[in-house]
This record gives sequence, C-alpha cells and structure tokens, in this order.
Amino acid sequence: MQTNKHATCKLTIWIIFTHSKGQILTFNVLKKQCFS
Repeated sequence: MQTNKHATCKLTIWIIFTHSKGQILTFNVLKKQCFS
C-alpha cells in the first residue's frame, strides 16, 4: 500500500513537473507531502 502511494505521488509530481515547468514551488510542496 505504501509503495503504491509513493508510486502515485511520483507520477503526480512527474506530470506536474513536465507539464508546468515553472511550478517549482508546487513540485517541492508535493515532494515534501509525498516523501516526508
């Protein structure tokens, strides 16, 4: 379950990062929420 959650977070972060390259702050916030 935990691994699945992390995979989903990675995918979400990757989509946001690749489609909104200026949104570094959003990327960092999501990264913290997913991996902290």
